[in-house]
Amino acid sequence: MFFAPNKAKKPTHVAIYIGNKEFIHSSSSKGVSYAKTNNSYWKPMYIGAKRI
Repeated sequence: MFFAPNKAKKPTHVAIYIGNKEFIHSSSSKGVSYAKTNNSYWKPMYIGAKRI
């Protein structure tokens, strides 16, 4: 999953979808954490995903 502020073309944050509408990601301030895909902070910044 790729995220960027204001729907920028280049992602600024990456996460891994783990199922059940949840993803795991890491930040320098909070470390590794889980979030829901419909989270009010992350949902507007979602720009796409790619299966690898």
